[in-house]
Amino acid sequence: MKWIPPQIVVVEVKDKFKNKNKFHFKGPVQPSGGSASTTHIPETFNNASEMVKFMSAHILEEGRMSLNSEFQEHSNRDGVWTRPTFVMNLRSCTAVDHTSHTSNPPYQKTYEFGFDVQKDKDDMIYPPVNLGEVYVVHSPSWTKTKCCIGLIGPNDVNTIFLQDQKIYDDEQSAPFALWMCITSGEQGDTGWLTESDLPSFYPDGSVKRETMYALNIGTVTNLTREYEGLKSLAHIKDHLKKAIFCKRNQDLPASVTPHAPTVWKDSSSFATPFAAGKEGFSGGADGFNTKSLENVQVNKPASVPRGIWDKLSLTLNPFQLLAIGNIISGRSKGNFVLLQGPPGTGKTTTIIGLVTALLNGSSTLPGGKVSGTRVQIGNTLSRQSDDGNNNTATLNVPVARRILVCAPSNTAVDDLAWRLHKLAVGPNGALGGFNIVRFGQAPGEERHDRRGKGRKQRTTQSSVEGRDEYLREINLDLIVESIARVRGTGDFADHDGNKRLSKNINYGQERRQILTKCHVVCTTLSGAGSKAFAESVSRDEFHNSEFDAVIIDEACQASEPSSLIPLKYNPNIVVMVGDPQQLPVLLFSQSSKRAHFGRSLFERLQLNGWPVNVLRMQYRMHDEIVRFPSMHFYSGQLITSSNVRGRGLATWSSHPCFPPYRFWNLNKGIMKRSAEGGVSNQDEYMFIRRLLNEFGILFNRVRPISIGIISFYNDQVELLKRSINSLPWIKSGKISLQISTVDGFQGSEKDIIILSCVRSSSSNKPFNRGMY
Repeated sequence: MKWIPPQIVVVEVKDKFKNKNKFHFKGPVQPSGGSASTTHIPETFNNASEMVKFMSAHILEEGRMSLNSEFQEHSNRDGVWTRPTFVMNLRSCTAVDHTSHTSNPPYQKTYEFGFDVQKDKDDMIYPPVNLGEVYVVHSPSWTKTKCCIGLIGPNDVNTIFLQDQKIYDDEQSAPFALWMCITSGEQGDTGWLTESDLPSFYPDGSVKRETMYALNIGTVTNLTREYEGLKSLAHIKDHLKKAIFCKRNQDLPASVTPHAPTVWKDSSSFATPFAAGKEGFSGGADGFNTKSLENVQVNKPASVPRGIWDKLSLTLNPFQLLAIGNIISGRSKGNFVLLQGPPGTGKTTTIIGLVTALLNGSSTLPGGKVSGTRVQIGNTLSRQSDDGNNNTATLNVPVARRILVCAPSNTAVDDLAWRLHKLAVGPNGALGGFNIVRFGQAPGEERHDRRGKGRKQRTTQSSVEGRDEYLREINLDLIVESIARVRGTGDFADHDGNKRLSKNINYGQERRQILTKCHVVCTTLSGAGSKAFAESVSRDEFHNSEFDAVIIDEACQASEPSSLIPLKYNPNIVVMVGDPQQLPVLLFSQSSKRAHFGRSLFERLQLNGWPVNVLRMQYRMHDEIVRFPSMHFYSGQLITSSNVRGRGLATWSSHPCFPPYRFWNLNKGIMKRSAEGGVSNQDEYMFIRRLLNEFGILFNRVRPISIGIISFYNDQVELLKRSINSLPWIKSGKISLQISTVDGFQGSEKDIIILSCVRSSSSNKPFNRGMY
């Protein structure tokens, strides 16, 4: 990482006895050379090396900008970091790599600097030691302004200091180690040191003690895991490579864009009812007319028991059943599936159905015939299955096949784990009748706060009874911790493997034993790239993959390198579930956005003509609401379920202010920007408050009503929260209210949604002005 680190600021402090210098750090992390990468990400790649070449610079730039987002949050008006500066006593300096990366000068080497950290007696502040944490370091023995970037690296057999890093909360100093780069050439505009900056050594080889100062500026954990995901592409199975490195379909119309909802049909993908040989739908002017939908037939996959398929058929629509049937029957191209789910079409429900089918059935290997070699996922030695003609046969299957279920965020993963537990059917035929483990931080669990102030909890907004308790119950780390306690040990290693635990228990082995008996493992995409996870899921020599199937939810919200992380486990089946028309990948860097680094793997494959299964039946919105998104974003393909149509209009729909949808044009509303750069609109807030008050007066005796207010800006969300929650109808509990950003509402459903746009474009067109 050749970055220009923050600058050192020395402040002289006078007290009664002597003058002291306080060391602070100022400014963001700057790119070396003065500008960020602008390399455009192509639509196709030939191999892993080419992908690494194009993606690496943007991964680094995203890492740098994520550090600078920390700077924005933790700096004062003068640009000085407000996080604590740690005082460290140097104890060792050891070369990590004893040979240089280049045969001729200038060369680079990595050194591990070992320290004792002086801890504050009052606050007990200590530096976070999670793998990937980034520090800015300064030594008074260097030039006056020189700083170096240091990184918490993995334990390395070549180092002599801190083979394992521990935190001692009851002592005034804690062992601590950082990796820093040394170059034989000029340091230039980088966070590297020169050989002359290395500390002095005594004749016996020990280092001369000196005091250094360090500031934690964030983490690059995701950066390193994404890069490792890219590098692992050279070693994945051929059918995965064929998908990732696919070429643009020559039959694809030139007008098709990455967001086109077109479903491409070929001999390996049956993505619509037409492909199943039935006339399914007639394209009316509004895209909602159906014809003989009841007659659309989806054949049961031969390997799925009749009872299981009948249960799925009761809860899933034909589009969902077709997608699951294609996967199980091996009709999906290369066993690499893109499943697009517009709003309200049941993406999560389809995932639950797919997991049920995989746990109880089997799927052909890529390139195999339907009657050929199969992939079995489950934990049953033998069971009965019918071939669709009521003929039964015993299937001898391996033990402990596994499904990996991932998503970009902890919230999405927790929701999937909970709903799988409640709704998926296991090999024993019972709801939740399978072993499931959640890898990662549990709700309410305390972890080290890398901002330097003690520990922090991962909070959850779940109000579902028993949900958080269950998520803690299946959390892998907490399971292992309970085993350690039973055996009388007190230490515990978090999922990053940052602490060596008691010699009475082998935590890596305990994790592996638990996962050996596990059917489903749930974790974030980043969590799937952690060292502890990779070591825990490794299987014996008889398996050529750690997971038989990988399912990625919210795949269009994940960058391509993030989506590639779980593919290192060489699954036989990959299913990516998402919607390019909904929330995109979150990027920090504008240069990365311009270079299309925010294009997900799902979108790139869709752009190149890879078959896409589209879920078309929606259960969420009134016909009048769904008409606009269907026509403008989904080519009129969305169909409203008869259940939704049968609900009728809400009581308030006849009121002129509260029809199924309404745009309000506040052409005199003024957007204001705060000193910190936040954006809000007082006029919109006042209008929403008035609107809700009117609604409460008229309809407070109606059944319990849920209302959501969404804004694109945090300042507007906070402004709304401060006052609207005080309305009597809200305080009485007759109307439940949630106010959040778009991200916070992802996947939620409310009776009424109010959107506060806050700002408008410079255009005078009414549609572009502040509306709801």
